[in-house]
Amino acid sequence: MKTFLVPLLFACVLFFQSCNDDDGAIPEPPTPVTTVTDVDGNVYNIITIGDQEWMAENLKTQSLNDGTAITEFIAAPNNDDWFFNSASTPMYTWPFTGDLNNVHDEELPADYYGLLYSHAALESGKLAPEGWRIPTEADFRALESYLLNNGYAAEPSAALRADFAWIGSDGIGSDEFGFAALPNGYCTITGHATGAQAIATFHTADFTGEQRMQVSLSPSPDLLFTENDIRFGGAVRCIKE
Repeated sequence: MKTFLVPLLFACVLFFQSCNDDDGAIPEPPTPVTTVTDVDGNVYNIITIGDQEWMAENLKTQSLNDGTAITEFIAAPNNDDWFFNSASTPMYTWPFTGDLNNVHDEELPADYYGLLYSHAALESGKLAPEGWRIPTEADFRALESYLLNNGYAAEPSAALRADFAWIGSDGIGSDEFGFAALPNGYCTITGHATGAQAIATFHTADFTGEQRMQVSLSPSPDLLFTENDIRFGGAVRCIKE
């Protein structure tokens, strides 16, 4: 009888071991995606605020996501290309990176603030990396609502502004989520970059006729929503689809 029980017990052990190996293993959780890369090879960190996933930096690609080059505009006397063509030709220009207020210890790289994009670049449908898009006004309103309802009602703008690079203590934000909005400024309807170090301006995907909705952050406590001429250039902060 004993000689019969030993093989039986051994078989049971093997059976339960097999079950544990095959059925009881806990799968490894998927590695979270923390960056996204655009077609030019620029890498952006990803942050989560509420239910939204945002890039933690302004877009700086010089190409559409199909590889087509975006036309560079360089402001110069008598260069009216932006004024006449930015609504029909995908274009970008560089924010002003001069340090007029001695905020920075070193010279800033040209793409420090990202790029300022034209109306046609936005409307190409190919500016954001695959799986990402230009945020709508509703996206920014939802972001604002999340801040207002989660302890940042007094200064929602400050919760998004970087805690460096802004002029004066009033401009410095608390950067609660890593959104790290920098004062990239904007470009005028003639393509001249201005406003850097004092205001952050973001395009939305929404426009009507000759007006596009833009969102600005400044030392003011609130997010500012304004409709501007479609020839105004602004930064793009992409949101996950």
